[in-house]
Amino acid sequence: MDRPRLTPAARPAGRRPADRGFALLIVLWTMVLLALLATRIAASGRSEMQLAANLRNAAVAEAAADAAVYETAYYLSGAGRQQWGLEGPHHIALPQAGVDFRVEDLAGRINVNTAWPELLAALLAGLGATPGQAASVAAAIVDWRSPGEGASPHGAKAAEYAAAGRAYAPPGTAFREPDELAGVLGMTPALLALVLPHVAVWGESDPDPACAGPVVRSALAAVGIRASGRRAEPEWLTVAVTAEAAGPGGSRFVRSAVVQVALAAGGEPWRILAWAAGP
Repeated sequence: MDRPRLTPAARPAGRRPADRGFALLIVLWTMVLLALLATRIAASGRSEMQLAANLRNAAVAEAAADAAVYETAYYLSGAGRQQWGLEGPHHIALPQAGVDFRVEDLAGRINVNTAWPELLAALLAGLGATPGQAASVAAAIVDWRSPGEGASPHGAKAAEYAAAGRAYAPPGTAFREPDELAGVLGMTPALLALVLPHVAVWGESDPDPACAGPVVRSALAAVGIRASGRRAEPEWLTVAVTAEAAGPGGSRFVRSAVVQVALAAGGEPWRILAWAAGP
């Protein structure tokens, strides 16, 4: 007896096996993609949290270094000056950071904006420059800060800089930072590195031999100036402060500043002349 045939309309309802396998594959790939997306979001979140923590730690270290500068200004002004001297190094401990800092009286440095050429030449010679190089660089320093077109003997103005292939000329204005000495004709990088620790662009016209270092004292002696005790107290005390802070998470920050403190009563107690990150 022949079996009855099922017409297409009479077949049981449901998907074919191939359709069910394809649907399962789509579900599995969707789960994989969701897992990868969740992993990426979690990793990105951890990176953002670490970045935020690093920025916070760096900000703490920077604020701590700045605090050392302000503490220096406070203790060197008014009655605090009787309790806190320039001798160092100094250290302050803050809740989340510690700061080691040093303070230098710039009265012992040579002011390149006011020093006469003989003193500059004596400094350069004492640092190893030949007599001819010392004289020419010293004259070029004076010409750099002096207005006018005519060069001094052994000095350099626009014509000499052009002849040397320089694309600039002396501005005829005061040095704003000691690093500007790098542009002076005849100043080499090696000589500049030796000069910078002994010069400044602020302070008294002449360095005070009583607080100058050996190099500056030698230059002063070469032009006939010797230490004879501390000079009369000036109106302002100008100091360089270098503060290195160690903050949370191994963060570190160095603040370099020049602070001018009033030594007379009344008026502005102190002011910041220079402010930079790094030594």
